[in-house]
Amino acid sequence: MSKQHLLNGMIEKFFKENPELKGKNEGEDFLIFVLHEISPHELDTADTDDLLSGIVEGAGDLGIDAMFVILNGRVLETLDNLEKEENNKFLHSSNLKVLFFQTKKGKGFDEKGLRKSLDTVKRILDLDTPIENLRNLGAEEEFLKKVELIRKTYEKLIHAGVTKDNIEFKFFYITQGDKRKVNKAVQTIIDETQESINDIIIGNFSIKLLGIDEIISLTQKKPTTITLEFISPPIEIETPIKSYIGVINAEKLLEELLDTDKKSLNKSLFEDNVRHFLGLDRNINKVMKETAINDPERFWYYNNGITMIADKVENFSQKKYKVENPQVVNGLQTIYSLYEAQKTQETSIDKIHLTLRLIEASNTEFKMRIISYTNSQNKIEEPSLKAIDEIHKLVEQYLKQHNIYYERRLNFYKSQGIKGVKVIDIKKMARILWSIYQKEAIFAFNDPKKLFTDEEKYRKIFPENTNISLDYYLFASKLYTKVWSIKRSDVGTMKKGSKEKRIFSSGSALLLILNIISSMMFKKTRKIDFTKDNLFKNKRKIEKLLQIINDDKEITNLYSEAKEILIQAIENYQKDKPGKNYTKDRKFDAEYLLPLIENRIKSQKSKA
Repeated sequence: MSKQHLLNGMIEKFFKENPELKGKNEGEDFLIFVLHEISPHELDTADTDDLLSGIVEGAGDLGIDAMFVILNGRVLETLDNLEKEENNKFLHSSNLKVLFFQTKKGKGFDEKGLRKSLDTVKRILDLDTPIENLRNLGAEEEFLKKVELIRKTYEKLIHAGVTKDNIEFKFFYITQGDKRKVNKAVQTIIDETQESINDIIIGNFSIKLLGIDEIISLTQKKPTTITLEFISPPIEIETPIKSYIGVINAEKLLEELLDTDKKSLNKSLFEDNVRHFLGLDRNINKVMKETAINDPERFWYYNNGITMIADKVENFSQKKYKVENPQVVNGLQTIYSLYEAQKTQETSIDKIHLTLRLIEASNTEFKMRIISYTNSQNKIEEPSLKAIDEIHKLVEQYLKQHNIYYERRLNFYKSQGIKGVKVIDIKKMARILWSIYQKEAIFAFNDPKKLFTDEEKYRKIFPENTNISLDYYLFASKLYTKVWSIKRSDVGTMKKGSKEKRIFSSGSALLLILNIISSMMFKKTRKIDFTKDNLFKNKRKIEKLLQIINDDKEITNLYSEAKEILIQAIENYQKDKPGKNYTKDRKFDAEYLLPLIENRIKSQKSKA
């Protein structure tokens, strides 16, 4: 089988499994496929919504297909997202990554196309170039809004004192050609552009070419095996879980953790870590780097060490071990700080020793507990800590029986190649549940963290009493995936730049529509208590509701009604509160949306 046939088969399989992601044409299909495959490697925790939000409409002939702003591991979609991050007191030690993509279905790396794309990137990153210049070249509003987001995020981090080591810009030029056949002219363009852009920015800019070999490689998750050698035989613990505790040379450890190019750390070995590198501006990381350079022999005394889990551990000798599919789950800041120290070439880290805990843990639930408990002394996203509650485990198991993958554990299903809207992460699930059952979509959109940090709110959607019907989660998930697909198709038909498109492209629109449609299906707008209402006590109830969701005509009619109600609610709000933003008003659901839904339900009952 040729490589081209193999790749075509992969793309066909991807859209057969995720038909709701089909684009407008083959070119967009290729872009969507590539973004999903490259996501685990470059876009951190991005989900399908994040990936689609990066596809830029209105780029004209500027040679950019997608742009992403990733701040501290999260994809920012709008300036509103940036405002929320600004409240973070650690903004000065943030990490920024901006990614640009140009994809072509063709089999070569075109010089003219590459130069055009890179000229656009340079105009975007050169803050002395007015945004208006891009408009004059054919860029439309949606494209310019993304450029504004890139620039404002970049500027705010610079003003906050973030150093160049924590700011990264990458341009990806991806085709189905053979990267090995790239001509000298293309390489010259790459070298010259990298140099010229790095001269005008604070940060690091690089250009990546991906051809058919690299694309196929992205889709194939290969097992990783490393060799670890302790300084002396480690302490071995046989039961209940085989583990080893010992001291290892830092330089030898880093050698094993490098990528195949030996120029950067292998990010796949840190996928299960609960956080990303927080940067050298964080005091503790700065101190670690300084200690590594100035006092390496005392580093061990000041450091807690590394915790690594693996599927299998085999010993070659008393000190040397073969480790299959390792994951560094605690100590990422240490490793990256040492890596940064080593890059300065001011010192060798061969004098540094580290304590290493190596645990053979193939059981997923046990792995999750290790990750959670070994990181509990540090600030972790609350959803990651809540993920080990019994209710989440039950929901995951139940939804999996219905082809919904509840990703309570970060990247658990995406790393297995399961993608698309059927993968729902823990934070998104909370937003969906709160919008449908607590009738507060705007609150869910703006304050998802509070759905985990506020115990009373958290228990309303994830009760301690696990005897509740799991159909609450099944109904919400099925309604979400169906309405998501309908809305995506609908937005694709809307006129560019129209008020309608702006409303229904916003992140809050889907949650508001879920609030409306679920209320109309339940024929009531009051909040629902999982432990008292027994909404799904009768199995025929969930069967009837799922039947409506699966009936394309009926659910599409409900969606159309929901659109009318939402547009009317927004018009009423803007009439009462001119200049105010309904997407930030936590009272919008109760004061403007629910009364219209109640009137619609009463009208339908009277007709019946």
